[in-house]
Amino acid sequence: MSTYEAVHLMVSASMLTVSLISLIIVLIKAISKGKKQSPCLSL
Repeated sequence: MSTYEAVHLMVSASMLTVSLISLIIVLIKAISKGKKQSPCLSL
């Protein structure tokens, strides 16, 4: 059970990091393309 829990934790952590990285990339692309569309997103 401990190995299964460790694998589950690793998989969930990797999925979270991948989603965060993709979100950051999308935000950077949106900001670099043009600030006319959404000035509210540029914190």
